[in-house]
Amino acid sequence: MIIRVVLTILLSLTLLEAALAGFLPRAFEADFVQEKRSKLSKQKVKTNLAIKYEYPSNFYLKEQEENTLYICNAEKVWVYNPPFMEGEKGFLRTGASNKYCFSKIFDSLKKGLTDNPLYKVKKLKGNAYSIHFEAKAKKQLGLDKMQISFRGKESLFKNVKQMKLFYTGEKYPLLLTPKNLKVMNKFPKKTFKFNVPKNTEIQKMK
Repeated sequence: MIIRVVLTILLSLTLLEAALAGFLPRAFEADFVQEKRSKLSKQKVKTNLAIKYEYPSNFYLKEQEENTLYICNAEKVWVYNPPFMEGEKGFLRTGASNKYCFSKIFDSLKKGLTDNPLYKVKKLKGNAYSIHFEAKAKKQLGLDKMQISFRGKESLFKNVKQMKLFYTGEKYPLLLTPKNLKVMNKFPKKTFKFNVPKNTEIQKMK
């Protein structure tokens, strides 16, 4: 689930940078509310996410409810699940950034809100856009389409109201609502590195 959350956030931020052409800050931190309807109960499940981002390829995400961490820089990715109970081992997955940070995919999405080999763009009612992915991008991202809506008439990053992602084969979209955005010049390098705690089981992603 955490990989999907990261893909969701990274894709959203990159598409916003493409859509807003310079309005997205180089570095920022923000909270997001993620909302997904359960397949079984049909109830909406909300998750609070804290993120830090610095272009290019530097990303920090914390899933607040479970304290799950995802950290990515230009070289490496760490996905850490803390111990469920005191005395148990934490679990860490590591992998190469060029394979698991998906930076190449997101770098290629800086083409803006115009049709290109990766996706087609459609203007919706009000201040909103729909992005429909082509076959190759669908396979890589697992997404059929994405919608971005803005408050008011200006398509500015600070005015983003909601991001809606439609995953392939899933009936209900995943919703993201940003809040508490703070623009930064840059973060300390240690922000995007992970120090492995003692008593941690480590597994390499294949």
